[in-house]
Amino acid sequence: MPQEFSAAREEAALPTLTVEALRESIPLGNSFPIIVELEDFPPNDTITLDINNWGIIPSISEASVTSDGAGRAEVRLSGRATKAQLNMLSVRASFAEGTAANVLYVNFEPSHESDFQAQAETIIGEPVTLDEYYASLPVLDGLDALEVYGSDKPGDVIVNDVRFPEENGNLGEPMDIIVSNAGSQVGTGEPSSTAASCTRALTKVFLKSYVDGSFQPLPSSTRVYISGDMTAPSSHRTLNQTRHVGAGGALEFTAGCEKTTTFKILAWTQTGIYIHTRTIDTYPLRTWQTQVVSPSGRINTPTSLRNTTVYASTKNSASNIQLAQRVFYKVNRVHDWERTSHGLYDTFPLSVVYPDSSQIIPRSRAYYGRMYIKPADGAYDPTLFHEYGHEVYYRRMLGESAYQSSHEKAVKTGLSDFPWCYGSTGWSVWSHVDGCAGMLEGFALWFESITTRVLSNRWRDTNLFDPEVKPSISSKPAGAAVPGRVAQYLWDVTDAHALSNTNAQNLIPDTDADAVKYYNSLESVKQRYARVASHFYNAHPVENFTYMFKNRISPKLSSSQRDLYCSVVKYNTLAVTGMCDK
Repeated sequence: MPQEFSAAREEAALPTLTVEALRESIPLGNSFPIIVELEDFPPNDTITLDINNWGIIPSISEASVTSDGAGRAEVRLSGRATKAQLNMLSVRASFAEGTAANVLYVNFEPSHESDFQAQAETIIGEPVTLDEYYASLPVLDGLDALEVYGSDKPGDVIVNDVRFPEENGNLGEPMDIIVSNAGSQVGTGEPSSTAASCTRALTKVFLKSYVDGSFQPLPSSTRVYISGDMTAPSSHRTLNQTRHVGAGGALEFTAGCEKTTTFKILAWTQTGIYIHTRTIDTYPLRTWQTQVVSPSGRINTPTSLRNTTVYASTKNSASNIQLAQRVFYKVNRVHDWERTSHGLYDTFPLSVVYPDSSQIIPRSRAYYGRMYIKPADGAYDPTLFHEYGHEVYYRRMLGESAYQSSHEKAVKTGLSDFPWCYGSTGWSVWSHVDGCAGMLEGFALWFESITTRVLSNRWRDTNLFDPEVKPSISSKPAGAAVPGRVAQYLWDVTDAHALSNTNAQNLIPDTDADAVKYYNSLESVKQRYARVASHFYNAHPVENFTYMFKNRISPKLSSSQRDLYCSVVKYNTLAVTGMCDK
């Protein structure tokens, strides 16, 4: 039986893997030696390496080694860097108890144009850490420093590769930014008689956006940049500042005495959710700007703003603004619900491209660390939750370090790793795809079914997302290569029954004849979700149902429990050779 780690410490206990270039100066396009060193792995264990690249083409894409008695091993290979920018090589080691991963970065981007000219004939790069690469990028002190160029309409601001200082003194990830004016709002404060009657003061407002016919608080931890119009005396002006939205949309900041206070809502959060608007070659952030304006003259801003509501969008806002903010709101809701359901990890970064109007792929989709949502799907919770379910699955498959490196690649290059499961292209619920796609899409269907019931007021009362076996689908294709069948199985080992608490019974009901009845009847929906989702922790990207059942589920069951599970496996037209095929 595989060793089980506690949820709180499993990732911290993973063995270490390092990837090192054995040359300090690397000419662009030339081969150079690389060493992969593994330490503290289980002794005398077989370790499989998957080697993936962005810019560094390796001499091998996979390898298998056996650790020595001290848990050490090494692999030597060569690589060829091909891009005059940041190049990466990612190595992931899989073994019986989990995974470990790391990334080699080689930078060919000079910090100054003159350096680039000097390198024109032979461009030399050198290995760097990601922090060193970030440190070479420009830093912007505030959004007021942005300059307009190439805008489609007045009020649009675009800037590339910008880093913002955060409150803790650290710099955020490099981002492209677009600022769009979403309209203005007239304040209700009374003009003050003199500038001297107003001084800076701590002020709280509540930020809301219009979602599905009602106003909802902006997601907690959303970054907001606050500035004034510079009309007040310098000692009374609003200091340009970035703050984070708290619970219930509350935003605390120090307000000055200007006529106009501007809130630029930077659509990314401390928990790692970013929303981008689609352009041809880049994926800049969608940023909403709204202003509170005095009808005339300067106002006593701290007093007139305190405890008022500032709207990022209203029912009269353009539909594209409403839908973009709806996507941001919904993805943050499902993100917060999922990450608080268990203790395997706190959060993970995710970039959401909306609206995705690409004609190459006609449907919404998800890659490692990035979701692409079609315009119409911005109003459709099941698709949003389904695609987010893929991100949960990828995160559980890869483990934290490999997922993070894939996300960093997507942020810096605009490109993403495609999941290694090509049967998911053009799939449908009852199509016969392959074992890998059956698992990948089956998990997302199951995740969609649960979260739609828990989080969606618009869709939860329908029967569209009930994966229970019903007579009407008994003639559909059978087996683990059919996503709908895998989703049925996962539901049947999650669902409630007559003795369950009301909440779980109503949200994930049991309406068929499955046999798993021995779990604690008072489990909450989150507990049920976390119990089943834990089977996917450190799974392989191309894992099928049979492998999962034999290696991740069965070892945790007693003989009687295994019999119950096998009855559900067979009830859902699945089979596990040598175990559930009687």
